[in-house]
Amino acid sequence: MQLKNEHNIEQRSEFYGAKLITDQLVSGKKYIDLKPVILINILNYNLLKVPEYCTKT
Repeated sequence: MQLKNEHNIEQRSEFYGAKLITDQLVSGKKYIDLKPVILINILNYNLLKVPEYCTKT
């Protein structure tokens, strides 16, 4: 869990995702054989500014 907003979570997430992909690369292996990478960030702060959820009645 990321407790404090260091204002770099987007860059760090991109780096971690790229690392997970490059760790799969082996000489002679085909790109089609790469497994998908899914990143889930659990944050103790709001990353995106979105309006409050509301429904139309």
